[in-house]
Order: sequence, then C-alpha cells, then structure tokens
Amino acid sequence: MDGGGGIGELVPTKDSDDVLEEVTLVNDVDLADNSSNGFVIDRHRNRLLLAVGDLLGNRYSALVAYDLSTWRHLFLTVLSSHKITYADDVAVDTQGNAYVSDAKGGKIWIVDVNGKLVYTIRSPLFTSPGWYNNFVSLNGIVYHPDGFLIVIHTFSGFLYKIDANGDISSKVTIIDVSGGNLRFGDGLEFLSPTKISKSKTQYGLLRELGISIWEF
Repeated sequence: MDGGGGIGELVPTKDSDDVLEEVTLVNDVDLADNSSNGFVIDRHRNRLLLAVGDLLGNRYSALVAYDLSTWRHLFLTVLSSHKITYADDVAVDTQGNAYVSDAKGGKIWIVDVNGKLVYTIRSPLFTSPGWYNNFVSLNGIVYHPDGFLIVIHTFSGFLYKIDANGDISSKVTIIDVSGGNLRFGDGLEFLSPTKISKSKTQYGLLRELGISIWEF
C-alpha cells in the first residue's frame, strides 16, 4: 500500500486470469503519506514487521510491528528522521532481532525484539565505486538460519554476507556469485539453505530472474 501507511492482502482465486482483489488489513494513520515497503513474518512471535520510509520528504524511516491475529499495533520505532534515509526491507533472526536495510544511506539498522534501536551496521563495502552506483544501495535482505544475513546492493549488484552478531563486531564480506549480473536486484528469498532467489526491478517493472546458487 504505497503511500497509504498500511498493509493489504491479495486474495487468490481458482481462475488464474482473474484480477486479484486487494483486501485492506491495516490502515495505520500514524504512517499516512509514507511508503509501506518490505516486510517479514516472525512466526515464532506471531507478528509482522514492516519497513516504512518517506521517499521524497525524508521525514523519517521506521520499523513497525503488528500482531498477526488482531493486527494490533505493537510498536513503531523511528530509525532516522529528517535525514536522507529510506527503510526498504527487513529480516528477522531467531531471537526476534530485526535488520532493516537503508536504500539511501547504505547501512543496516538493528532493532531488538522489544522495538528498541540498538545498533547500526556500517561498512565501506556498502558504498560502491562511482556516485551513480549508489542512487539505490542496500535493498533486499534475508536471514540465514546459520546466523548470518544476505543483503543486495541494487545499483552495483553486489551481494553481501554479514555475520549477524547484533553489534559492532558484525563482519561484512562480498559474496562471489555466478550465473548472471545482479544489478538492479531487489527482493531476496531463501529457497533452501544454499539457494536464493532474487527479483529484479528495472524500468518500473518487477520480474523474477531465477536462482543464484553458491556453496556456503
């Protein structure tokens, strides 16, 4: 629900040719005029975590949590205000810590299970050579059950592995991948412990590019 400050559900039908109907689940007035971006379902705690940003006004970036049973608002954590940032996507670890990618500022915010902003992961590797390669930086992010994060840099196509220690000791490395250019990569999703899929945003379109595979 871009710009509406809420969450919608697309209801599938038996006929693949039918236009999917969007049902509004949350219409949060606290988030009006902001963009509802990436989200992750934290099944162990029965909640949905949503990254929220203001693309043009830069009023603030935030992480919002909702109860999946009642859609009750659990917390809203402001990550940055009146700065050039954009909370784009979010992943969650087994302890309930959330990791939010900043597509404008090139960093990752860490928010604990109670909604407290506890740390920000920064690395020189998150800034790609050439100013034109940083219009959109860190984007899709996922958490691997072995205890690390994978995040993609949209304009450069770099894929990073981050040891998710939840503090300043988080180690960042670039993953060497094969099977095609990852430029304009957007969302990420693990299909198995060693397989990951990515979507690609280009010319205003979203299309699936398949699977990038590497051995950990």
